[in-house]
Parts: sequence; structure tokens; C-alpha cells
Amino acid sequence: MASVHKYETKKGTRWLVKMELGIDPMTGKRKSTTKRGFLTQKEAKREIAKIYTELENQKFIMQNKILFTDFIDVWFKHYQDGDIKKSTINNRRTTALPHLKHYLGQKNIDKISRYDYDFMLKDMHKQGYSHHTISTTNIVGKMIFRFAQERGIIHHNYVQTIKTPAKSKSHAPVKLSNIEDEYLERDELISLLSVAKEYGSLLDYASILTLSYTGLRVGELLALQWTDIDFNKLTISVWKTLFREKNTITTYELTTPKTAKANRKIVMSESVADILVELQEAQQNVKQQFPDYHDENFVFSKLSGNYCGYPEMRHRLGQQLKSYLQKAGIRKNITLHKLRHTHISLLAQAGVDLATIQERVGHENAETTTKIYLHITKEMKHDSINKFTQLMENNSSRSK
Repeated sequence: MASVHKYETKKGTRWLVKMELGIDPMTGKRKSTTKRGFLTQKEAKREIAKIYTELENQKFIMQNKILFTDFIDVWFKHYQDGDIKKSTINNRRTTALPHLKHYLGQKNIDKISRYDYDFMLKDMHKQGYSHHTISTTNIVGKMIFRFAQERGIIHHNYVQTIKTPAKSKSHAPVKLSNIEDEYLERDELISLLSVAKEYGSLLDYASILTLSYTGLRVGELLALQWTDIDFNKLTISVWKTLFREKNTITTYELTTPKTAKANRKIVMSESVADILVELQEAQQNVKQQFPDYHDENFVFSKLSGNYCGYPEMRHRLGQQLKSYLQKAGIRKNITLHKLRHTHISLLAQAGVDLATIQERVGHENAETTTKIYLHITKEMKHDSINKFTQLMENNSSRSK
């Protein structure tokens, strides 16, 4: 939109031009300009025509000069200013953006072809990246190209219909050693808990026991508050997870669970309830000693040192777990998350069906859960056949 205005100066009548230059596609901000000093209205109108021509040329030139890596940064700034969970923003930044920049970053945005984009996804698949990583990269890539189209940077969005390569279907049998490294056997867990109880703090022992006896995710465990625990009904309500963008104990955020299925209520055992009661009593004692206790009702909060009351740091719990595993003589690379796998394996050994296990741990269709379940139940079937064979052979020998 442009307008011409007359104004008076000491040298006489002059004309000025005011023009709206539209929205800068890179910044999303409105631009305008004012030019003065024209001797006649006709000169002013000619200036308007000249500016319009320059704008069209500049727009064409700019489209051809925008590197994709630069536009990714513009999009990401816009994206993170929206109403998005910090954990999701962090996932997009660390999972998708490095791959988009690696494969396409040095190309001009309007020069990226359907072939270029499709090659990126297929090459990632060929290089062995997980289906989740490739899918996330594709989702974010489509968001960026849609953003570019809405701002007139590109006229045709070739990537919108490109699908993520299908997940590889391997018919090869899973190596038992690999699966067995994903969880602790019953005797190994008992040994670990014994060591943690003897050498560790109450908080460490309670964390390991609760994770392995409930199947909670670490973030779900650290987000628990006492209002989520029902000691009468022996239930734990899981409806949030704790997220820390930086490794700072005082900076945290309670966000919604990983999936819709993760929002659940689970039954806890008497042993879990007992340790939580003990933990609650310890907290009350600490609160009396430390007036600055961060009293936000967290179950698994620091009980000693600075920052009492803040949710414990997951990396510290992980380090402690490693030391207890070493003391217990367990050489498996067990992490806090693999205590969740341990719970799944023990449920399978107890004869709980897969659907019930998935509901308890908040999984919709997790590959690891299914593999562990099938491995455990396969062993149980073999064991039942061996018992049957042993029974029949014993009866046969008696009859002779």
C-alpha cells in the first residue's frame, strides 16, 4: 500500500511517499518506508512504481540466496516462542535439526528438490538411524517447509507428501544375550537391592526399589508428589513427568507424560508403600532441621546437603546405581531406565499378559517391552515342556 502527500518547506512545496513493504519473510515483521523531497506529485508516483519493481526483484533475489540452514534458525526461533513443551522443543533441536542441516543446510531453500529430501530420509535409514529419529526429522522438515511456503519463500512444497521409510522388519531371531542385558534377573535384583540398602542412602534404596517394583519412568518417579500416593488404596497416580533442560537442580518443569497411555494409576506393593512411608518420615525430620527446605511436596527429593527438598538429579541416581551394581558383582550395563525393563520381565515371569503389562508401564506398543515379554514367555514354555518330559520319563521308569 502506498500514498503520496504534499508538505511545505522553506524552499516551497514538496511531495513525500509512504509505502508498506509487506512482511519480511525471514523475520515475520512488517516493513515500511518514507521518502521525501520530490518536486512534483508525478515524480513521487514514479518513485512508487520504481520501489514496487525493486521489491519484486529483491524478492526473487532473496529467495535464491536463503540458505536452508539460516532459514532453519529463523523457523526454530518462531517455533520455540509458541506454546510448546520444553522437552518437545529440546527433542526437535537435538534429534531433527542436526540431520536437516547436515544433509540440506548448505543448499538454497528454493533449490531443495523432492529428490534431495527423499535421499536424506533414505540415507538415514541406510545408515542405521532409528525409525523414531528419521520420523522426527521428517516431521520437523515438513513443518519448516510449510512455514517457508506460508511466508512466500517457496511457492511449491514438494516435501509435504514424502513418507518416512518403513521400519525395518527383521525376521532374524533376537540374540538372547542382547535381550538379557536389558534387565536384571530376579536373583540379580535381590542382590542389587541388598547392596543398595546396606551401602546406600534411604533415598537411593527407595528409588531403585520403586523403579524396579513399579515400572515407572525416571522422569515420572522424580515428578511424584505426596498427593499422588494413596496409602489406603495402595495406588500411585502418574500424570506428569519432571523435565530439566539444563543440569541445574533448582530449574525444573513438570510436564505432561510422554504419551496418552502414560497417564495412569498403578497399584503398588506393600514393600513399596513401606519404603515410601519411611521416606516421608525422613523428610519430615529434615524439614524441621532446614527452614529453607524446598517444600513442594516431592516424594523423591534431596534429604541432605544443599537444596534439600528439590527433586533429586537423575544423573546422581544413575551414578549411584552403577556403584551398587559393581558392589553386587553385576556386570550388565543396567541403567535407571533398565530397572523399568526389569519390572516388565518379572511381570512376564509372574504370568501377567502383555496387554496388562503395557497398561501398567504406560506403553502403547513398545518394541523393547514386546521383545522382553516374548523372550521370557518363550523360556517359560521351554521350561514347561522340560517339566512335562521329566514327569513322563519318571513315570516310565517307575513302570519298568
